[in-house]
Amino acid sequence: MAANIFGRYVWLIEQFRRYGRLTYEEINDHWHKSGLSYGDNDDLALRTFHNHRKAIFDIFEVDIACDVKGGYKYYINNRGELESDNLRIWLIDSYTAMNQI
Repeated sequence: MAANIFGRYVWLIEQFRRYGRLTYEEINDHWHKSGLSYGDNDDLALRTFHNHRKAIFDIFEVDIACDVKGGYKYYINNRGELESDNLRIWLIDSYTAMNQI
């Protein structure tokens, strides 16, 4: 169970690294296409998404912020800091690769 939750956190970080700014609806669409949704039509609940954002900050110190004026698009607020931290990037990339295998 804990590995699955950790996988969700890494998956969310990777979505923002790959696509930049995303609305909740876009995130949910990517969620449905991922293996994490188990092929169900279940949405990634908004409350769960916000709980994941908080946990991602607590664990990885990655701040997923919301641009309210830009159409409620979420993005990594401290992307430059994240991308310059080789250890965090290695950890995220390694876990992402492991999930794909």
